Amino acid sequence: MDRLAIYDGGGKVVNGLKIKLEASKKTIRLGDNVTFTTVLSNMTDKPMNVQVGYTTCGNYFGCGSSLRVLKDGKPVPGQWRVGICGTGAGPIYVTIPARSFVKYTTNGTFTREDGNTVYKVGKFIAFKVPENGTHQFVVSHRGDAKTNERYARLYAQKGQAVKANGALITPEVMGQGVPPADLKAPYWAGKVESNTIEIKVVE
Repeated sequence: MDRLAIYDGGGKVVNGLKIKLEASKKTIRLGDNVTFTTVLSNMTDKPMNVQVGYTTCGNYFGCGSSLRVLKDGKPVPGQWRVGICGTGAGPIYVTIPARSFVKYTTNGTFTREDGNTVYKVGKFIAFKVPENGTHQFVVSHRGDAKTNERYARLYAQKGQAVKANGALITPEVMGQGVPPADLKAPYWAGKVESNTIEIKVVE
C-alpha cells in the first residue's frame, strides 16, 4: 500500500523527496479547528535520512514551523511567539524506507486576534490571513548538506544506537540531536515544497 500511496499527489520531487500537504477541512468558519497533514515520501529505491526537526523546537511538521501561507504568491512563515535557546541542541533525523513515507500532523484554529484573522498552531506559531476569502498554504522544507555531513560523521564515530524514549539514539550523543535509524543511508539535501492547499473562510 505504501508503494502506491507515494504517487498520490504532492509537490515536485526534489532529489528523491516529495512532500504532500492535506487539510481536514477546505471551508471553515472562525473558531474551527483545522488539521494539516504533511506526508514525506521517499521516491527512491534506497532508504533516505531526512532532517525533520531540531531538539529545541521539535518536529518541524508537527509544530507548524514548516507551514507557509502564500501572500502575493510567495510563501511566508508564521510568527513565533516564544524565544528558543539552541544551546546543546541538535537536528532530529528519521529514516524513510525506500518507496515509502512518513506523515506528521499540525493542529490549529482559525480565530480573531487583535483585530486580525489568524491561524494559531498551538501556543507558539500564528499566521495572519485576510478576514474572509480563500487562503493558500504550502509546506516548505530545506535540508542542509553541511549539517548532514557534520552529524553523519559524528554519529558514525559513536557507539551502537539503542532505543531511548521511543527514539533511536546513542547515549554518547545526547544533546547532539536524534540520529536516524539507518546510519548508513544517504542524507537528503535540497529545498522542496508541497502542493498548495486552499482554505476558504466564510461568515
